Amino acid sequence: MPDRPAESPGMTTAATPPLRTTTLGGELERRRLEVRIGRVEHVITALRDRERFYDRGEVPRALSAALRDFRVESDELRDRLRRTDRA
Repeated sequence: MPDRPAESPGMTTAATPPLRTTTLGGELERRRLEVRIGRVEHVITALRDRERFYDRGEVPRALSAALRDFRVESDELRDRLRRTDRA
């Protein structure tokens, strides 16, 4: 019989997975932000496509404003996601 140290009851020699440092709530918030960013990016793409129908000088102000607002929202969501990742 080979010389092996005796194992304590309940102890195994298998590697244990690292402890999770994030909470379920944190993971859900991260996923929610990722989905929202994806939706906002789709809207931005659609608005850009619509913008291409106009000459640069003739783009309606409402379209330009909507595109600008969604870009701001996308930036804010990405900032929140970065802060969530650091927390």
